[in-house]
Amino acid sequence: STSGRKSVAVVRPVWLLGTDDYFEVADNDLIDFGLTDSFTVWAVYRNWSTIVRNVGLVAKKQDTGTGTIGWILYQLDSGPQATAMIGDGTNRPYVDGGNIGSAGVARMSAMVRDVGADQLIAYSRVGSAGAPTNDNTTASIANNLAMRIGRFAGGGTAYADIELIAAGVHRRALSSTELAQIASYYGAA
Repeated sequence: STSGRKSVAVVRPVWLLGTDDYFEVADNDLIDFGLTDSFTVWAVYRNWSTIVRNVGLVAKKQDTGTGTIGWILYQLDSGPQATAMIGDGTNRPYVDGGNIGSAGVARMSAMVRDVGADQLIAYSRVGSAGAPTNDNTTASIANNLAMRIGRFAGGGTAYADIELIAAGVHRRALSSTELAQIASYYGAA
């Protein structure tokens, strides 16, 4: 469902089996963000298999390359940790969150773009955020790609092998307290 303030993409647990399994949400202005738009993207999930590098959790960006436009919340194997990245076609600020924690445990990863503070923040789990990075984008990060949950938004083929519990997009920067409330609602660490 969508409204002017937030979009809810998944509201019941579902398996994404890691081979070619993902959700796709058609391009919409509510999930496109301009140069001056703050937003938050989050996913609550359980990892069951070995963590694979550059697995897309929620993305409206083709890949992790410098020249692509959009946003992506994905998971790195080093750590392991969640990573938030935005791109305007030239600049590509990204930030890693803290350690994700044990496999099989419900967790919430999130990215927060706060244009008022000029920051991009990644949370690998509740209370485990990376140091914020400066948002050095100079143009809109809007694109015409579909939003994908469980895969990069364009040609990327790194699929998530997870139990997806919920995912959401908010058109404002949520606080760590608000993220903790969402995580608590879904029983995530």
